[in-house]
Amino acid sequence: MTAPRRFDVVNGGQPEPPYPDDTRSRGWKFELDLERIVDSDTWQVAPPDLRPWLLMLWAMSWRCTPTGALPGDDYLIAARIGMPLTMFQTYRETLLRGWIRHSDGKLYHETITERVVSMLAMRAGEKKRQADYRAKKQRDTPSVTDGHGEVTRDKRVNTTPEPEPVPRTLDALPPDGGRVVGADAPPTPKAAKVHDDCPPCPHDAIVAAYHEELPTCPKVLEWNERRKSYLRGRWRAKWSEKRFGDQAGGIDYFRRYMKHVAKSRFLTGQAPAQPGRKVFVANLEWLLRPENWTKVIEGSFHDPA
Repeated sequence: MTAPRRFDVVNGGQPEPPYPDDTRSRGWKFELDLERIVDSDTWQVAPPDLRPWLLMLWAMSWRCTPTGALPGDDYLIAARIGMPLTMFQTYRETLLRGWIRHSDGKLYHETITERVVSMLAMRAGEKKRQADYRAKKQRDTPSVTDGHGEVTRDKRVNTTPEPEPVPRTLDALPPDGGRVVGADAPPTPKAAKVHDDCPPCPHDAIVAAYHEELPTCPKVLEWNERRKSYLRGRWRAKWSEKRFGDQAGGIDYFRRYMKHVAKSRFLTGQAPAQPGRKVFVANLEWLLRPENWTKVIEGSFHDPA
């Protein structure tokens, strides 16, 4: 799937829509990342009695077409969330903080757009997995020649029915709202065959590397199933991308990732505290979340050179 265009300004001064205008959620549930919401500037500046309306606005956008977009009309937005129009217009600046009008006349929010992009990537990944499975099954089925010299597939061989597609909806995400995309998804019995050649994820060795390379970051005191799924997801994703060839190479790859993190004052809690806010320090779970991993790799949290 072609990477969706994000908030690029085009001729006319408005960005292009980040994905097709017929994008629908089709039953994929929208989960609120409460930790991210509470830490957001929009939540902080909103009066307490207005915050439930923010949640309603964000959740309602998931049901619109395209998914995650709001109509560019105050009356329609107010009607969809059940708020009096005069009240909406009074608090419009706060309610629509971060929403940007695009060239299609609709409003998009970058955080919600990330969710939609993840959903589309998961759908594309599942479609590719099913296609690969069918192609492999066809290759593994012996060919025979019928009485007329035509080459056909022997339908008596390997008659095991194709397994049902593994559902990959947002219901399967960790309860804190982290996004698990494609190879990052926690394995299921039916999907395990995709990673038959992937070496086992050495959880203990990578946790130890984290402690050695990032001594100022919080210690891992409990390695529960949710955290295991994040690490397992990143391990399998990087294996699929051929970032390493065996288990030892994988441990070395993750150790280099920790060394890269150690160069960030912000991630290691060495950046100056902002007024009214405590110093941020990344823990291992945060570093392994898919939405954070790419930003860390790209140096988004590092001081300019």
